[in-house]
Amino acid sequence: MATKKTTTMTEVPMTVKPTGVAGRYGIALYELAVADKSADKLMKEIASFKSSITDELTTFLGSPAFETSSKRLVIDEILTKAKASKLLSNFVKLVVEKDRGGYLAQMLAVVESLHDAANGVVNAEVTSATKLTADQLKSVEKFVKSTVPAAKSVELKTAVNEKLIAGMKVRIGAVEYDASMANQLSQLGRSLREQAQMDD
Repeated sequence: MATKKTTTMTEVPMTVKPTGVAGRYGIALYELAVADKSADKLMKEIASFKSSITDELTTFLGSPAFETSSKRLVIDEILTKAKASKLLSNFVKLVVEKDRGGYLAQMLAVVESLHDAANGVVNAEVTSATKLTADQLKSVEKFVKSTVPAAKSVELKTAVNEKLIAGMKVRIGAVEYDASMANQLSQLGRSLREQAQMDD
């Protein structure tokens, strides 16, 4: 697959260590789960619990206009309904107490990405001009595995963008591989302009 590669952070996305508030808290939670040998259980909990972390709740938890006590009451109710484990419950309560609730969704996403990386799962986003066939999806999976040697399995998120004309873009972490017709035409136009400038 002829591609134009765009790198924004690193050549090997799986080795990127999360940073910032979400990174620090996410890493801490995942390390606790690994030490407690409950990482798989935690992933199932997060998969179910994160549906409760709506945009409205994130805004509420991150807003300084509301008292921590009010946030605590709301999150306690959510945790009770979710029947959250002691590990997840204590973590979420700590996040709220530390006034970091606005980052909760990001923290849980970090935990999931760490677990995926630890198990050789690579998440990739594929944007194509038309809906991909089963054979094309298999080809993309093969491409991703060849790009990330440590990958044991690949999870693809697909989207259609007719502006690409034909072909596709594949994003693995922070790295994008552009094999779209739009990109090829853009490169051709650039080459023609450069040639014209040289002729002048």
